[in-house]
Amino acid sequence: MGTSVGFTETAYYTLLGLRGWIDDSSGPAHELAFSGSKGIFYRTGTQAAGWTGWCRVLAENTSGNVGIGTDTPKEKLSVNGNIRAHQVKVEVANWPDYVFDPNYKMRSLEETERFIKQHGHLPEVPKAMEVETDGISLGEMNKILLKKIES
Repeated sequence: MGTSVGFTETAYYTLLGLRGWIDDSSGPAHELAFSGSKGIFYRTGTQAAGWTGWCRVLAENTSGNVGIGTDTPKEKLSVNGNIRAHQVKVEVANWPDYVFDPNYKMRSLEETERFIKQHGHLPEVPKAMEVETDGISLGEMNKILLKKIES
């Protein structure tokens, strides 16, 4: 049993092969293909049984945006799928404690009611269509909700 790591270069990608053997005797091998223009791909298989299709693991565009599960990342990190984490920290400026300032003018309930009847949503809260199209910043939305609760 041996270990081989190969960096095969072609005009299209660099290939990294991970195998715990020289032949197929110990199960499937794993390969990563690094493409300068299309991202990082993964596949697994054996010489005898064949290989799975290439699966894109990561994409990066010319703006430096990175995508997981997407070919067109729109942000520094775009993920097309669920994200699981133990904690997410969002940094936000101008936290709405200013609503407790004696000079802060709160909207009356009547003004709020008129706004809702006219626009179909709460003041300062984005419209559903806008959120469905552009997404929403968790930090900004938490700030908006806290301001509604505090005032």
